[in-house]
Amino acid sequence: MAEVEITFGVPEGIIPEVKKKFAAEKDNNLRITKANPHFPPYYAFGDPRSSHDTIKFEGKEYWVWRVTPGRRP
Repeated sequence: MAEVEITFGVPEGIIPEVKKKFAAEKDNNLRITKANPHFPPYYAFGDPRSSHDTIKFEGKEYWVWRVTPGRRP
């Protein structure tokens, strides 16, 4: 199971919902942010992290980003 990280302003109650929806995600960690179309994180074109998935929780929309976990040498 991927690790789930929330950013400022995202309720902790969303974590079980995200884990249930993205249970098959094994390669990347997940970061949940508030929906903010004006300032998305930028990645290279074609990078799988360049797009987000949308999840609704308690009537609000949040974005779920795939984040490559750090690897030890």
